[in-house]
Amino acid sequence: MAFDRDHVLRCAADLLSRKATATQDEIAKAAGISRATLHRHFAGRDVTGSTPSRSHTSRYSANPRA
Repeated sequence: MAFDRDHVLRCAADLLSRKATATQDEIAKAAGISRATLHRHFAGRDVTGSTPSRSHTSRYSANPRA
């Protein structure tokens, strides 16, 4: 199954609107993904701000240090 960033963000927003102190484990479970997958695509609690992790963006950047 392909990773669906929008689905994860919707699930995180829904869960966090009901429980502001939701853990990463709870967010991952709500999205139907593993915590490792969540961390691969989002740095820390950045799923709440939808900021991709540095490792994720550097894979697709021609020059990540530019």
